[in-house]
Amino acid sequence: MAELEIHHNDPDRFWASRGPALTAELVTAVGEARAAMARVLDVVGELDRDDIHRLAGYGSLPKLLTALVRVHPREARRWVE
Repeated sequence: MAELEIHHNDPDRFWASRGPALTAELVTAVGEARAAMARVLDVVGELDRDDIHRLAGYGSLPKLLTALVRVHPREARRWVE
């Protein structure tokens, strides 16, 4: 993890708190979420290339995504784009 710049008048309190562990956990979790989202988008691309939405009886891939994983239609369109 990159050195965190503390914007507080008492950085010793931060380093003595759970702050370092929690911020490191956050950085890890965000990295994992980004990797998972990259995989989601890869699968969406495969669904799109294979016209799976048509085979499943949906008029568009965003409609299939909305029904399948209950993502908001606007978000489903962004995934496809």
